[in-house]
Amino acid sequence: MDKPAYSEVYDFENLYQAARETVKDKRYYPEELHFAANLEENLIELQNQLVWHTYTPSEYYEFWVYDPKERLICAPKLKDRIVHTALCRVLELYIEPRLDFDSYACQKGKGTLAAANRAAYFANKYAYFAYFDIRKFFDSVPILPLEQVYHKRFVEDSEILWLLHTIFMKNCNGIGIKKGCRTSQLSANVYLNEADHFIRHTLKVKAYVRYMDDFLIFSNSIDYLKWCWSNLAVFMQKDLFLQFNSKTYIGKTQSGFSFVGYKIMPNYKLVRKIALDRSVETLKAWKNGKIDDAAFYRSTASRVGHCQCTASYKWYCEYLLKALKFALIDRAEH
Repeated sequence: MDKPAYSEVYDFENLYQAARETVKDKRYYPEELHFAANLEENLIELQNQLVWHTYTPSEYYEFWVYDPKERLICAPKLKDRIVHTALCRVLELYIEPRLDFDSYACQKGKGTLAAANRAAYFANKYAYFAYFDIRKFFDSVPILPLEQVYHKRFVEDSEILWLLHTIFMKNCNGIGIKKGCRTSQLSANVYLNEADHFIRHTLKVKAYVRYMDDFLIFSNSIDYLKWCWSNLAVFMQKDLFLQFNSKTYIGKTQSGFSFVGYKIMPNYKLVRKIALDRSVETLKAWKNGKIDDAAFYRSTASRVGHCQCTASYKWYCEYLLKALKFALIDRAEH
């Protein structure tokens, strides 16, 4: 497959599909309604901006979330979300098949449950693990080295690199990619693909799972894991300008470990208590009218998928029965 071409990004059909994907489930919001009212004209204008390099990103919508730790989310406005989506639709087709098999996150069929299942598979085969977490990852990614990785491995087209640079440098001093952007999620996998290569080909690790900036190495030797940690820390700092945080540690698989929202034991998985507590809070908020039916449905559907194939699934079924009782009986009586 040829490397991505910029003409694929601004192709009208690609922009149209990106707009449909972006507006999905938000078609009644004012910004979306206004854009859709003159969809063809707006897409042609956006296409011209991309062709002639006059496109400039708008200011982000910024807000804080606490899930579970405090994070600043920078959400692009509709026009920019369409550009991000159009760009990623082209890049992902080329990049994702070339990522490490055990790299998860932001890929079809490779969500948190798939990552947890792979980690559980290795936990049943090895006695020890090393868990790595990168200190303030999104805020620490340097833009120039990130662009160099794109160019070295995935992108030759200078105009695609121009668009990536335009997106990355919006409200940026050269360090940090924005949480809340699809391009940032893809870029996280692209940048840490360099760590994947080092772990696989230099350290010769066989049992390895990465979900975004959280990853695990498994072995039957503690000394080998310590050696991996030492060498990997040097590589991350020297080549990627990143550091591990205090959450990085070595442990026994028999004792279990937390990963991507699960507590993983050798023979079973549990959903972490904090996630179950959030389900209870969501149900209370729905009952009290603080969130609508659609928001409750989306949250519940997400958590059902998260609980599948875990020892917590029975608890979640009981939670759903409470929700059904409220919807079908309690609410009707009032």
